[in-house]
Amino acid sequence: MIEKIRNARRSRLFYYKLISYTLVLSLLPILMIGLVLYHTAKTSLKTELQTANANYLSQTASALEIVIGQISQSFEQFALNSTIRDFEKFPRGRYYEQIKGEIADIDLPFLERYISAKTKVRLSLDNMKLSNDYIDSVSFVDREKNITLTSVGSPFTEEEANAQTWTRLPDSVDSFPYFMEIHAIRTGEGATKQLLPVIYMSANINSYVIVNLDADRLYADIINKLDNGGETTFFVLSGSGTLLLHNGQDELYQRIRARMATVSPSSGPLPPAIIPYNGKKMLVTYQTSARLGWTVVRSVDLDGLYRSISHIKGLIFLTSFLLIAVMGLLSLMTSRSIYHPMIRLLAYIKSVDRPERSLPFAKHMDEFNTIRTRFAEAVEDRTSLQIRLKESLPAYKEKFLTTVVMNNRLSRAELLERMQMLGLRFQLEDLMLLCVYIDDQQQKKADLTCKNMAKLRIHDRLERIVALRSGGFVAEMAEDLFTVVVNGTAAATMDIFALAEEIRDALKHEPGADCIVGIGRHCPDVYQLRRACDEAKEAIGHRNVGETGTIIHIDDVRLGNKPVFVYPKDAEATLLSYVKNGEAIQAKLALREFTSDLKSRQEQPHYHQVQQAFGQLLAALIDTANNIRIDPAKLSTLTTQPYAVLLQKKDLEETVAWFECLLEEMVGYIETAFKEKKSRHIREAVKLIEENDGQELSLTAAADRLDLNPSYLSRIFKEKTGTGFMEFVTNARIEKSKKLLHETNMKVKDIGELLGYANVNYYIRIFKEVTGTTPREYRKKFGGQE
Repeated sequence: MIEKIRNARRSRLFYYKLISYTLVLSLLPILMIGLVLYHTAKTSLKTELQTANANYLSQTASALEIVIGQISQSFEQFALNSTIRDFEKFPRGRYYEQIKGEIADIDLPFLERYISAKTKVRLSLDNMKLSNDYIDSVSFVDREKNITLTSVGSPFTEEEANAQTWTRLPDSVDSFPYFMEIHAIRTGEGATKQLLPVIYMSANINSYVIVNLDADRLYADIINKLDNGGETTFFVLSGSGTLLLHNGQDELYQRIRARMATVSPSSGPLPPAIIPYNGKKMLVTYQTSARLGWTVVRSVDLDGLYRSISHIKGLIFLTSFLLIAVMGLLSLMTSRSIYHPMIRLLAYIKSVDRPERSLPFAKHMDEFNTIRTRFAEAVEDRTSLQIRLKESLPAYKEKFLTTVVMNNRLSRAELLERMQMLGLRFQLEDLMLLCVYIDDQQQKKADLTCKNMAKLRIHDRLERIVALRSGGFVAEMAEDLFTVVVNGTAAATMDIFALAEEIRDALKHEPGADCIVGIGRHCPDVYQLRRACDEAKEAIGHRNVGETGTIIHIDDVRLGNKPVFVYPKDAEATLLSYVKNGEAIQAKLALREFTSDLKSRQEQPHYHQVQQAFGQLLAALIDTANNIRIDPAKLSTLTTQPYAVLLQKKDLEETVAWFECLLEEMVGYIETAFKEKKSRHIREAVKLIEENDGQELSLTAAADRLDLNPSYLSRIFKEKTGTGFMEFVTNARIEKSKKLLHETNMKVKDIGELLGYANVNYYIRIFKEVTGTTPREYRKKFGGQE
């Protein structure tokens, strides 16, 4: 890695010097500005945190004072109500509360007045409860009558409330309102509610009012809404040290209260303190309410607060990095006009450089030496490639021309593109073709070098002759056979004969190069050249009718103008492949292609020629049936002398229809036989899976036991069952395990081992993937026991 960095620095020495100097000059002031900004931001944030913390505590204390003040005002209105005083002073109230049985007539008017006064007290309690959203319920305790009256929404009935011991007023209380500790009670829905009881003393020393504040709501509405960040802990203590509001962190409370106990109350307000807690530094601050006497305590995670400073530091570093990047970009832009062309050259050299050609960097090898060296190599490579291309172009050209004549499957656009690349000059329409056969007995006895030199001389002479024409080419089709193609219309028959005579006369000057020229018929376009080439070869095949140097036209050796019948062997091979695979539709389409090929290879073939071709096709079908072990007796079409039946067909349509019936019957038989064979193999494979005793069973092992190819077994198993082999094995094992879980008391581990799963965790995972539940859950759901 270090060596690569050194090489990179050497290869762009001038460039890196320019960038480095610019960055160094810009980096120092940026870093200094960043450090100053960070220090200033940290100091400002600390000050703001302290101020915000003090403001929060002051706002919290003020909000609590307002809430308690509103509740105290509500109590004062309640206490001034004459209904309350009348009820407290009602004579014989305790007697009416304890009266049982029949009521004397003399007591009825007084009892009615007592009940009316009691009802009014309850209504006053309800009004007091509705006067403030933070009041959960209100209770009126009359110790003289030994009763407790409750407002609407109280979690207790009046009898239950009177029986509660936590609502009783301690004897040591001498100032009101008196705040008790938070008490947790259960509601009717089973949830827990935190209540903060506040006791107000009535004018009657035997009566007092308990206002139960909703501590959860009070904490949520006042504390949480005022809190604006950081990991905080909050609680409120009464003047006597009673815990009034908190958020549940008891351990931290104990540490803070222990810290408060070490400070003397006479020393003034408690100063802020830092207390370690769970690996954090908690900043604890205090605020005492002068009106309530409460102490509001708040602890804040200093690390969490200072984390924002880290964000500022990251922002400063990011800004510095961006400034450095901008300066780097500026340095690039300033040197672009001078260095940019060199960068592009170096990048291009790197993209095209080959590892085997790359040279080791020397100390003096900078950008300019690199460019000069690679430029020299590029020139050398280009020269070498040009030489190689020039050497290989004739071979490629010869191959292309042979393809154009014998097996042309290229489109016209592709032909024109290759012709332009190879520098060929001829039109794709109106072509004449002739074949030149070299018959030289002397050259056959010569060595290979002499033969090749003679062929090159003949090829060059033929190309010179064709070059004088309007367009054409020469291709070597075989060792002693050359094909010459020139442009010419069908009416210019004498021109092709003149060309043939010119070729014959020119080759006489070559030592021992006697030739025979065969001429095919006119080709309307380039795709008819194969037919013309076959005709020219056929004409040469009749060279025994003349002497050496003879020019033979295809019409000269045929009895008429009817073309030679050519059997479509390729179409037959395609048809037979579909028959072997049992593909009926494709076989019928191939038969139609075979028929079309018969028509396209010759103009208006005689029906006897067609019969001959179909007879050859029938023989190929019968041979195919024998090769794949089809009993001909099972095919009705082949049991009644098929050749005689074929000869009785009167036309092409009737013949094709008969062959379609033969193909349908033959392919149907093969398809059925294949299905039966596949079904038998599938049944054997399924039986093997079901009878497996927990041994490892893979696709390869099953194919080996059934004497089949694994790929073949996998393919037919998927076709028949719709699932893969191993997926089927897994499903079968899971079904067997479900039966064992339901009907036996075997352990899950033993069932997994019985089915071939040595690892019980793997078995449980596979079972859950297939069924959606674990084996244990399945057994609990459907019976059985572990």
